[in-house]
Amino acid sequence: MKWLLGVICILLCPPLAVAQNERAPDVPELQVEIVTAGEPGGAIFVQQQVLLRITLVSRFPFWSLRIDVPEIADAERHVASRPRTSEFSTYGGSGWRHQRVIALFPTRSGVLEIPAIRAAGAVERADGTSVGFRDESEARVLQVQPAHRYLNGFWWVAADRIELTDDWSKDVASLRIGDTVRRTVTMLADGVTAERLPELVQRDTPGARIVAVAGERRTRFTPGGATAEVTRSWDITVETESAVNIPPVSVTWWNTSESRPAGSGVPAARIEPLAVDADRLRAELMAEAAARRDQDAFYLILLAAILVIPMAILAGAFLRAAVPSMADMRLRWQLRTVSGLGTARALVTWARSTVAPDALTLGDIAATAPPAVTRALGKIEAAAFGQEAEQVLEPAVFSRWSRHVRLQRLRRQIATMVQIVVGRSGHS
Repeated sequence: MKWLLGVICILLCPPLAVAQNERAPDVPELQVEIVTAGEPGGAIFVQQQVLLRITLVSRFPFWSLRIDVPEIADAERHVASRPRTSEFSTYGGSGWRHQRVIALFPTRSGVLEIPAIRAAGAVERADGTSVGFRDESEARVLQVQPAHRYLNGFWWVAADRIELTDDWSKDVASLRIGDTVRRTVTMLADGVTAERLPELVQRDTPGARIVAVAGERRTRFTPGGATAEVTRSWDITVETESAVNIPPVSVTWWNTSESRPAGSGVPAARIEPLAVDADRLRAELMAEAAARRDQDAFYLILLAAILVIPMAILAGAFLRAAVPSMADMRLRWQLRTVSGLGTARALVTWARSTVAPDALTLGDIAATAPPAVTRALGKIEAAAFGQEAEQVLEPAVFSRWSRHVRLQRLRRQIATMVQIVVGRSGHS
């Protein structure tokens, strides 16, 4: 009985036996395998994936390597697997394997010529010497069939596998009139790129408003070929109390693995809206009105702030300019407590900090002062040098001049700011 089981295992597992006894030649050998879906030697249709599996096996590690794959006419070309070199070990020996995979998609029917692929380089032997090599594959010719007549009128898609799944953002059993649910359908396909897949369509139906909202396409490649993914979403709003039937989403395609037409899709869905919840509807309307009222109040406050704050700043600036400054109050006290040259020095100090920053003498102050201040300065100068008897001065004449100067400066600053704002608005 044991020997019978052993014979059965050997007969059922020949590929495993071959893999375990893979031989690594001393001189690298180039192997180009053409891989298609379905039975070996079966028909190849336009846009069907054809894989070129390029393998180079050597007993010794590669010192240098170059593989030239010529341009292939009438075919879309993609890199399914980037060049990779790895070490292997089997019962037949150990060695090094370099492999890369190219995916081809014929763009027209007829003859697809795959020219010879050339490999050249050198390997490093165990003794440290390097030996060059050069190898070339045979040119191949493939017959490409046109789109099958069974699918006339359909978007032609040749794929190994296509599956569709859908997902709902809400439980359709809990929907009411006015509710919106999002249906997302995902199409996964092997052996085809996303650009070749048809558009997913959700047909309209009475009692519901259907709006397409999002979608994306992407393709990734592996050593097994292309895998495409197409996603499409729709927002479905219930507009009736009656039951609503959402149509299925489906695609028709050519199954390259079984050489026959095929169809894939997601089934129809039935929505039976629940009765209107008056309390919930009232609460939602009140909440919406409250939110709108709060938003209006916020914008009103914001507008008031935009208008009031600049006016308050402007009023504060004018008030500060109109009220006597600390320098004015100090001058008023000094005019009452000092005399002679002390009065003159107090006036010069006051003028430098308020009305005449460059003033050094009473004459400098008088050069820019109004008539009333000029007369007061003349009396102070005469009293300081003994030409006239000292008189009691009224500090108000100096305070009025200082206030006048401050207001003029403030007006000039405001005018400058207005010009800057107007100029920027004009440029924008």
